[in-house]
Amino acid sequence: MRRETKLFIIPNEDILEESEICFERTLKRQEKHLLYMREFAKKYHLEEHLSLEDSNIAPIEIAHLGHLLIKTNCDFLPIMQIYIPEEVTSRQREWFLEYRNELSSYSVILCHSYLENSKNFFDNVHEVYKEIEEKYQVYVNRRDDNNVRKKI
Repeated sequence: MRRETKLFIIPNEDILEESEICFERTLKRQEKHLLYMREFAKKYHLEEHLSLEDSNIAPIEIAHLGHLLIKTNCDFLPIMQIYIPEEVTSRQREWFLEYRNELSSYSVILCHSYLENSKNFFDNVHEVYKEIEEKYQVYVNRRDDNNVRKKI
């Protein structure tokens, strides 16, 4: 069975309170992830916060706004790129836990962590899970300390 190239954006529910749990799109042959990143930005009125001109920069900008973004590409090798925001919310963590087994089947995992502004290759999804848990603890600690909801 051929895998599909996909885009998943799990919105930060503190910022986009009326958002769906996961914005998921399956790319048709020759389509680019950027097309659906633009659709996400338009749907949630985020265009002014994103340049959306470069497919390498747009996912970083989306993560910077607090949204967890996952791109898969199955043209040659099954590759997954994960863009982790500074804080991982409860919804984002729960989504990742639910799909962790499915995501573990990718050969190459490239993780962009906003907080460290770095790229890391991970051998497996368990290592990404540790990164998700660290960012979730940042979120929990901030919420406990401030009990304040973020807004754009």
